[in-house]
Amino acid sequence: MEDFEEVESGSGYLEPVPNGKSFEAGGIIASCQREEKVPGVHWKHQEGSWSITLAAVGGGIQETNDLYLNEAPEAGYKPKITVSQTRGSSNYRVRIYPARHYYYIAHNGQRYGSFSASFDPYMESDVCLVKISFKYNPHGSRNLAVKPRD
Repeated sequence: MEDFEEVESGSGYLEPVPNGKSFEAGGIIASCQREEKVPGVHWKHQEGSWSITLAAVGGGIQETNDLYLNEAPEAGYKPKITVSQTRGSSNYRVRIYPARHYYYIAHNGQRYGSFSASFDPYMESDVCLVKISFKYNPHGSRNLAVKPRD
């Protein structure tokens, strides 16, 4: 991609309350369902079933295997995605990272972007953690290419 536009970027945490209140930041909403955390057991050794759902306000999300995430697709977005693990499954993981996604938001103006997220449902007692690193084009374009530093 030869043309570069202004792209905003950042990172932070979404902290939905397990089995309760969702968390919204920048047009991305996270909610979490999980079995109770076992007291006295380190978060890395928790083995409860869990699921975290992400949605985009007025838009959609799609997973991708793209490494550079330089142009968001026009179509193929789902209203929400869910990442989950089931207690006792052979491939159970208490942490999933990084998962890459594109998103489209029609909230306070059209916006396309991409993000990577890690999911840590048991790291904290009172919230599930979704660490997110994102970039988006504030002008509504699907172009997410960042100009290399000179």
